[in-house]
Amino acid sequence: MMAMSRRRLLLAIAAAAALAGGVTGDWSPSALAARPGGASEPSRPGRDRDTPAHRESGGAPDAAGKGAPRGQQDRDAQSLGAERTTSGSGADGSEAKQGKVARSARAVRNATSKVTSTVRHYGGKVGEIRYLDRRAVPATKLRLEIMASTRERVMRAIPLRDLEMIHTVTRDPAVEKLDRRVEALGGEADAIRAKGVVDAATQERLIPSKNPIRVIKTREGKFVVFDGNGRLEAIKRAFGDNPELRVEVQEHVTRRDLSDSVRRAQAGSAADEGSSE
Repeated sequence: MMAMSRRRLLLAIAAAAALAGGVTGDWSPSALAARPGGASEPSRPGRDRDTPAHRESGGAPDAAGKGAPRGQQDRDAQSLGAERTTSGSGADGSEAKQGKVARSARAVRNATSKVTSTVRHYGGKVGEIRYLDRRAVPATKLRLEIMASTRERVMRAIPLRDLEMIHTVTRDPAVEKLDRRVEALGGEADAIRAKGVVDAATQERLIPSKNPIRVIKTREGKFVVFDGNGRLEAIKRAFGDNPELRVEVQEHVTRRDLSDSVRRAQAGSAADEGSSE
């Protein structure tokens, strides 16, 4: 009888302690008596997550989504985000693919246009090659020197009176091209005069070439054309009575002063060399 009373007292104390400490489960005397370990193994929230069995299982989350280690929770969240992204990326993926195809098509068109322009440009030079002689060497050397020393390229509009050519255009193939260019400019002379500038877009439309008119500035403040001599000659012939008309050109700013090289090229170039770039 004494032993039975002592057992009941212990069970009552354990039940009271469980209620005070937040222990979960059925702690009625009958339930405690039916447990293998009696009241010796109370179950507290989170306690089982510290057991070796829980760690071995990888810390699987409980029904409330809690209980997994922090790293596992992060991986689960990343996996869920990836699934959501995949499930919602059908239309976006299709648009991205279409955009990539469009960019590739533009790149092919641009490359084709450049090749065609280059072939057309140098194809038009074939008739002039047999006219070239040693007198063209100074202009060629000057161009190489400028390109090697260029540190910056700037598009700017220069008054016609401040633009100089290295040589004039006199040879037959170049003269024929020159006449066609003067005629093309004359067809829009009124609009060009009203605008006050022969801009790059107008040049590309009426007197196209591979490169813009390229110039270098001398210490005297003049801009000498080293690429586009024939185009400048056409503009001068079409608008010679308007020296204030501006022409859009690409200035090559060099790391050192090449004024002396420019003057030597002008002096050494044949007056009738006839390049019409």
